[in-house]
Amino acid sequence: MLYRTLADRVLAAFVLAYFAALVPLDAHFDRYLLPLMPALGALAGRLRSLAPVTLLLLVIPLVWSIRDTRPLVGTDTRVVAHDWMDENLTPGVLVAADPGTAAPDDVRVLRFARPGPGRRPDARRNLARLRELNVGYVVVTGAVADPVLAERGRYPAESRFYDQLDRDGNRRFYRQGVGKLAGPWVAVYEL
Repeated sequence: MLYRTLADRVLAAFVLAYFAALVPLDAHFDRYLLPLMPALGALAGRLRSLAPVTLLLLVIPLVWSIRDTRPLVGTDTRVVAHDWMDENLTPGVLVAADPGTAAPDDVRVLRFARPGPGRRPDARRNLARLRELNVGYVVVTGAVADPVLAERGRYPAESRFYDQLDRDGNRRFYRQGVGKLAGPWVAVYEL
């Protein structure tokens, strides 16, 4: 006879509910499984016959997480871009920036909205509009641009913006996450 406490039932309900919430997601990042680890570990301790199998299954997401974080030990490209802007931009200049990028404290920042399914395109993501607003520089990152450009049909306005910026903007800075650098590529364009 299996006797389970209220705590066991709560943990099991959490695991099932969390797993059910992950199933419909388009992307299953390994790190999304990490919140399940303590609950599954606790449950494994209660079901001693399944403990070795459960503990083995718990090791897999841990190994994935360690593997995925290894490249992040270098200096982030966004930090390098921030430092370059701090040294090269005129204080007070207006900078338009993708989400997830950093700008020096002495510049004004116009933050673009993050593109996403069902979200309206940010009307300011347009070179003519940015010039009307007297934006001096635009900071973009592969963390935002690459997914947009990979799905041009879903993000036509945003794709046009990145294409036009690459074609008509004066790229002053570019770094990729290679060697001792980590993170997505970052570029700073002068308008």
